[in-house]
Amino acid sequence: MKWFYVLLALATIFFWGVSLTLTKTLLLNSYTPNLLTFLRFLIALIAVKIFLPRGTSGKIEKGDHFSFFLMALGGISLFYFFENTGLKYTTVSNTSLITATIPLFALITARIFYSKKVLWQNFIGIFLGLSGTFLLFYKDLIRSSLHFRGDLLIFCSVIMFIIYSFAYRRIMK
Repeated sequence: MKWFYVLLALATIFFWGVSLTLTKTLLLNSYTPNLLTFLRFLIALIAVKIFLPRGTSGKIEKGDHFSFFLMALGGISLFYFFENTGLKYTTVSNTSLITATIPLFALITARIFYSKKVLWQNFIGIFLGLSGTFLLFYKDLIRSSLHFRGDLLIFCSVIMFIIYSFAYRRIMK
């Protein structure tokens, strides 16, 4: 059974890794950002129905409704809307590098709003993540220019994911 979860994790890594390239390809072939967002939801819904254990409670505490709303709006709907729309106007490499800044901006936001202590290990992890992303796409990034409209939309997706992350954090407490 342990191997099943390892294979599931590897499949997740694979699909997440090809996600931006596949999305860009579909956008170039007349698919709309809204349709791609809907298809992601549909695939996720099917996966949840298959893998969610039977008998799992779906009840939401009264005080958690707003956090769930923020998670659905920020982390799911608007994140993918901005990312898919931004990908229409920018490159996969720009998108990857901008999206790799999520941990940095999440850390800054946590420091400002929650007085989170920032450790040197956080900065090393963020630096390594950004460096790895840069190394993967350095040829594309060097040849690529700033695509203001697309890059701004991708940055908006970063903000939406941070909203999702903090709403999720609140739910988990």
